[in-house]
Amino acid sequence: MSSSAPSTETKPYRAYLGRTERIVCGLIAVAMLVTYSFQVSLFAMVPKGNTREPGFGLRSFITSRFRDGEGPQYPEPKALFAYVAGLEPEAVVAFRKPYALTLYSGHQTTRLVTFEKDLDTQFAIVDEAYKASGVRYIIRDLNLPPASDRLELWIDNYLQRKGSSAVVAWQSPGAQYRVYKLTYP
Repeated sequence: MSSSAPSTETKPYRAYLGRTERIVCGLIAVAMLVTYSFQVSLFAMVPKGNTREPGFGLRSFITSRFRDGEGPQYPEPKALFAYVAGLEPEAVVAFRKPYALTLYSGHQTTRLVTFEKDLDTQFAIVDEAYKASGVRYIIRDLNLPPASDRLELWIDNYLQRKGSSAVVAWQSPGAQYRVYKLTYP
């Protein structure tokens, strides 16, 4: 009795693909790698004025996304977190990255806000909201000049409009962060 069961012997992939299909698959793989490398090298290009050279590869892509000294492990943010942790517990701090500030300082924070309205109305609404929610401090990131960042431009205008009601309470040792104490009439 001979068995008529199909053979379980595996065939190499070449047996399933013809010469043309193998060439096309190889070209597709090469095209995908070239496209990926090109995209990564484009994204790894850093903005004008940064000292890093354009990079190639995933590591360059990841490291070029952050400014030097921006992460929580650097001295400037550590000094900021320590200062904010020592503030009075009932005061709320407004910052562009409130979750990180809360995580590392343990202090109550809120997000800096801006919206599309005329400036007088906008400043009045934000001032009332900050007063009602207990915001007593605003933190500016001085590495982001107002000309290049819309939120920093708005903060700059808001602080100028507050005048003597917003005084510098603290500045980080390397002048990356400045904390303003707000008073309300």
